[in-house]
Amino acid sequence: MSVQQQIINTMKISQVSTRFTKLFAIIALFAMTACSEDDDNAIVIPDISQEGFEFATESQTDFFINSSGDVELTVTANVDHGTTTATEKGFVYGTTTLPEASSRNKVVIVADGDVTATITGLDQSASYFIRGFITTADGKVFYGNEISFSTPDNTADSRTLALAVANANTNGLRELSISVSASDVAIEAPTRIFIEYSTSQDFSDAETLTNNTDISEGSSNTVVSNLRDLAVDQTYFVRAVAEYNDDETVVSEVQELTTLAPAVGLSFPLSDGDYDSAGFLILNVDAANRTVTLVQIPEDEGADEWRDSYEVRTGVDFQNPSQDQALAIKTAIESNQDFCFAFSSTKSLQDLIDCEVEDDFIWTSSISPTDDEAAILFNPATNEAKEFDKTSERPLWLVGTVNF
Repeated sequence: MSVQQQIINTMKISQVSTRFTKLFAIIALFAMTACSEDDDNAIVIPDISQEGFEFATESQTDFFINSSGDVELTVTANVDHGTTTATEKGFVYGTTTLPEASSRNKVVIVADGDVTATITGLDQSASYFIRGFITTADGKVFYGNEISFSTPDNTADSRTLALAVANANTNGLRELSISVSASDVAIEAPTRIFIEYSTSQDFSDAETLTNNTDISEGSSNTVVSNLRDLAVDQTYFVRAVAEYNDDETVVSEVQELTTLAPAVGLSFPLSDGDYDSAGFLILNVDAANRTVTLVQIPEDEGADEWRDSYEVRTGVDFQNPSQDQALAIKTAIESNQDFCFAFSSTKSLQDLIDCEVEDDFIWTSSISPTDDEAAILFNPATNEAKEFDKTSERPLWLVGTVNF
């Protein structure tokens, strides 16, 4: 090979080498650029320990399903950010790993040290990821360790609820007062608690009374209800029932209660729709005809509108008493302490203690023999009667008869 040919070959090799060098440079530059772009898009999770912070969330959690069916999750952690000011801190959660503090799904806390927070509104049969976060004044966000939790889809085998009719009293002639104790509530709250009552021991004709009181976890809950407008001298079987979202129920033991028999001086509640009143006293009992005569003293003397109001609300025809009924009221006041106390509740304390009828004339249902538009006034204390006196108002006693 001539010297000239060797020089030409050397130049070709040099050109190829230069081309490869440029190519390698371009590839290297592209790789560096690509790495730089990947770094910009990467999720950077600062190491919380490097900042002297601590947000250690325990993996052990506790959950409770409220009466709406939502899961409430309780998480605990130890938090310490030293002397650095935290503008916000708490727990962030989501259905994908590494939830961000910018999410709305977070629970903010205030305290440091050992903290507990409750995350509410979680769905059943879902997996959640939870971690603590601390945001500092310069906008940096530091995260603690992540834990995961799967909400249950069936708690029927693990839920517990102790349900009992804790207190049941005969509250009056036609009323029963019921207290239901719901304790040891765990895992899940019932959607409702209601009372069943029946005159049959098998509850075949049961009626229900629902109380919407919320039942919470881990505490004693008392639900109080009143059963009204019951039959007199009647035995009722009462039990409490708790119902869950899946229609499963927990039933308390049955209690047996008997309402009082009619007797002079007992309160006889009247109800009609939304109106309830226990202010009517039994003056007389007609057991053969199953009727009672009731008496009522309106608070305002001479207020005829009371009579009209009672008649509309209760459907009972109330009238002014006859003279014989007025004397019967006087006798009941003086001889029956229960009647006296109830009848005198709107009177003075001295009247209540003495159980004496006031020396005053009251309206009666008797009509004056000389004036068809005038009534007879009667004073049961002195057994005196006189015709209508238009110069003054008179006490108004009302009597009416109802079936029982």
